[in-house]
Amino acid sequence: MAGLPARHYLPHGARPATEAQPLLLFFHGGGFLYGDLDSHNAPCRVLAEESGVPVLSVEYRLGPENPFPDGFDDAFAALRWVHEHAEEPGGRPRADRRLG
Repeated sequence: MAGLPARHYLPHGARPATEAQPLLLFFHGGGFLYGDLDSHNAPCRVLAEESGVPVLSVEYRLGPENPFPDGFDDAFAALRWVHEHAEEPGGRPRADRRLG
């Protein structure tokens, strides 16, 4: 699987990466047809700041160029990636990176 673009938002006063912490995995709206990391940048910043929880926003393939279930598969792959990397000490993603 090719890497998925992602953006990691840290709230002010976030815990050190060595401490266990929750993570909100965010998939932008658009019904698998439109939207991207930039179109949902502001809501993700607000979510991180207001909740105090880091947010990982993941971009997925869009239709109609990429038919169903491609976008869904990308979302599931991102969830699997987060689960597989949750135990890494200091395994905090960079601000912008590709998953995979």
